[in-house]
Amino acid sequence: MALQYPTKPYAFAFCKSLCHMFFGLGAFENVMGLAMLIKTFVLPSKPKVY
Repeated sequence: MALQYPTKPYAFAFCKSLCHMFFGLGAFENVMGLAMLIKTFVLPSKPKVY
């Protein structure tokens, strides 16, 4: 059983994009992280229901 915290639907995408942006292995991955971050705010995804 996993402990679940209430989060916004786009929280995982936001954290993932920050990791790519700051810890990417090259300039291309850093730019892709920035694009993912912008996409998170412009086109937020719907929450996944399991």
